[in-house]
Amino acid sequence: MFAADRLGHNGIILLLFETPSGFAIFRYYGVQLFLPNAKENIWSKFVKNDKTQLFIWLKKFRTFNDKSKVINHTGISTHLTEMIKKWHLPGQKLAVGKLEYKKAIEARLKIPCLFNDEVLEVMWGLKNLMRSLVPEETSELTGEDRLQMSYGMKTVLDRYGFHDFPNA
Repeated sequence: MFAADRLGHNGIILLLFETPSGFAIFRYYGVQLFLPNAKENIWSKFVKNDKTQLFIWLKKFRTFNDKSKVINHTGISTHLTEMIKKWHLPGQKLAVGKLEYKKAIEARLKIPCLFNDEVLEVMWGLKNLMRSLVPEETSELTGEDRLQMSYGMKTVLDRYGFHDFPNA
């Protein structure tokens, strides 16, 4: 079975991306998550934004005053629920960057979520190109959210003998 068939919707999934001040909803060509060596290769699609419009599209961005109350173990805020449901199609998968988000969304909204290493590589890419992909986001990444080296990039550099990576 092809990845596009398995994902439905011609392989297009939704992606929930957490920014410093809010959340963004993207449509993403999810087939890339299932290609051979996806974990090692996804990062390279997000080095520059010159071709990102071919596989990822911002649908909505919203800021929240207190993100800790937006989605947590006790529930999902009405505003985030409405944002997700507005763009979600029946049976469509939603990629998320945290296991807690996967559990909360699947339990409360009954939307099937993806959370794995390949999704985390996409999240790395979104952080890398956040300024251009989410132009409404004006806040900076915090120290703990600062861009770490992606798994794929680290693998490629390691393959060519570069082994000492600061903050990797």
